[in-house]
Amino acid sequence: MIKLIVFDFDGTLADTRTYWLDAIQAILKEFNYDFDYELLYTHLGDYTLAGTMSYLGASKKDLDIMIEKVLFRIEKKLEKVKPCPGVKDLAKIKQKKIILSNNFDVYIRDFFKKNSISFFDEIHAEEKLQPKFPRFRKIIQKENLRPKEILYIGDKVADAKLAKKIGCHHAIISHRASWSSLAEIKKAKPEFIITKLSDIQQVVNELNISLPKKKTRS
Repeated sequence: MIKLIVFDFDGTLADTRTYWLDAIQAILKEFNYDFDYELLYTHLGDYTLAGTMSYLGASKKDLDIMIEKVLFRIEKKLEKVKPCPGVKDLAKIKQKKIILSNNFDVYIRDFFKKNSISFFDEIHAEEKLQPKFPRFRKIIQKENLRPKEILYIGDKVADAKLAKKIGCHHAIISHRASWSSLAEIKKAKPEFIITKLSDIQQVVNELNISLPKKKTRS
């Protein structure tokens, strides 16, 4: 029985990928780093922000200030960020719904306020942009749930890997805002692939009544 749904934020609920790409690229150029844009484009979301910057060549001495500058640019673009289609339909889902994100808390709350979204029960964000796995484990302990009572919703390969590591049910969404392509998502072999947020209710229903699971919803 699914008792909790945990949502990624960027690319799953908010169409932010372009702004993260632009911000990271701009700051790397500002600090005169010669980097491969294809690596940034391909691997955005595979690591924390610090991990991404380091992967692209940023030195430890520059990292903290570069991260601050990236986050400043991201915050300045908040007014332009659009919710992914179907976000408000998630209010109909009865299970407890929380956010687990590497974005920062104030940004997520301001985004929800701007878009009149008030049905998520908790936001677990990380100001220091640390990996999600330890925080996910703490959520499981706090909620006193077994991993199989949790459904995790993400939009990229890293989300599928996280859910498999945790041992929870998971669905990866492939829509226009996703940070991984459909081909990449399929290669990761997630438990479910969905194409719209409204599919989540059907995934919950299938898991709760233990019917054979169709791998792709459309």
